[in-house]
Amino acid sequence: MGIEELDALTVDDAIRVAINNTPRLRRAGYQVDVAAGRVTQAGLYPNPSFSFDAEALGSDAGSGGETIYRLEQEIVLGGKLGRARDVADADRMVARAEFVAEEFAVASRVTRSYFAAVAARERLANRQDLIALADRLLEAATAQVDAGAATEPDRLRAEVVKEQAEIELEAARLEEDASMRRLASAMGLDHVADLPLTTVADDLPEFPNQEDIATRVIESNTRMEVARIGIERARRAHKLAKAEAIPNLVASLGPRYSDIDNETTVDLGIGIEIPLFDRNQGGIQSALAERLSAAADLRAVQLELLAEVSEAWSSYEAARIAATRYREQLLPKAERTLDLTRQAYERGKADYLRLL
Repeated sequence: MGIEELDALTVDDAIRVAINNTPRLRRAGYQVDVAAGRVTQAGLYPNPSFSFDAEALGSDAGSGGETIYRLEQEIVLGGKLGRARDVADADRMVARAEFVAEEFAVASRVTRSYFAAVAARERLANRQDLIALADRLLEAATAQVDAGAATEPDRLRAEVVKEQAEIELEAARLEEDASMRRLASAMGLDHVADLPLTTVADDLPEFPNQEDIATRVIESNTRMEVARIGIERARRAHKLAKAEAIPNLVASLGPRYSDIDNETTVDLGIGIEIPLFDRNQGGIQSALAERLSAAADLRAVQLELLAEVSEAWSSYEAARIAATRYREQLLPKAERTLDLTRQAYERGKADYLRLL
């Protein structure tokens, strides 16, 4: 479903639109295809080569020379093709895990942008309410001045309050527009239609406790998955490095025609590199170090994620507690106080400064 078909925009709708439109996610998908192509290429056998030689042509005797046709093929030994394909397949798994990570990153960016837009719209609505309140205060102040119960400075102060409220209202309008543009960008769109944002923070599900979240993160976080695949890739690369120490055979076969003898013979050749000096010792050593590094990286990622979970949980708990107290205790008392003070002011039982 496209965004033009929606009557309202939920956070889930915004994420779905972003998944279908974000260029960064498409790029990550193409990287999976790139890695898949490399898997195919890594398993391909070397092509044979064909050569033609003509030797001792144009002798003084009027005839002579040899014509040689040769077909040459490199024979890969040690299972190097399979090992190389295994390494390339691990790279493909990394690309796939990074694609999933980008999906989560897109969802995270959209979610943050969505609720920032929700908050901006709520602030705009609050500023509009404050304008209405400032109008009522100005009307009350004017009535008090006309009745002789207040002075002209009281009315001027009410006008100042209204002007301040109008300035804050304009700032809230600009911020609401900017927040919707940021949401559109996170969704991969040029703009988002002026749709109602129907998901509010109170609709979010209850989170599990910190220990359960930490366990889930360690088990399923894409950074952990990439690190685990990194260990497997390093293991496969180590095996490939060992296999590369085994030299390949080069076999050749072809007919040789002698013009002098007027006969055709067959040439057969086999060659192999002698691993006297280079047995890929450095490559094997490097691959082993990569295995150790990958294992250390997994542990480092685990510790980083646990620290991030702890920090995020602390911030969430502090915000949740503060929001709950504001919603259930402070705001109702503040609203009640405002109503009583305004009523007292209208009856002449409270001064203007107290009302402000």
